Amino acid sequence: MKCCSFAQGGEQAKAEGLKVLLQCFSDVTASKHLGQSPSPFYMLLTSLSRLVGDDAKRRPISASIFQACVKAGQLNAAVLNALSECQPELYVKLPFVVNGTFRIEDIPSEWSKNLPQDNRGNRRDARRR
Repeated sequence: MKCCSFAQGGEQAKAEGLKVLLQCFSDVTASKHLGQSPSPFYMLLTSLSRLVGDDAKRRPISASIFQACVKAGQLNAAVLNALSECQPELYVKLPFVVNGTFRIEDIPSEWSKNLPQDNRGNRRDARRR
């Protein structure tokens, strides 16, 4: 997945990279053999800024990825920070984001219910003061 995010060239090459990345994401999240993790959501959000320069085109994709992460119960600080970089206007609309940051205890538990126990404690905003 990470290789796709570094597609070089023009818009067509980046569009092809995005297509392959989305297919890989779909395969990884559907696999019963790979454990669920927030990593694919994080990778996809961080890759979008490189592959989709147009904010209006990137916004619905970002929103869909974030919604899928929440539905899977895999939301952690890394995913939130990736969303804040990729689509800051979506990030600031989250109900628990205040002045551009969040507190762990304010993240709805349903949104991170399937995180491994060791990942729950790492849901801190890296830019927290």
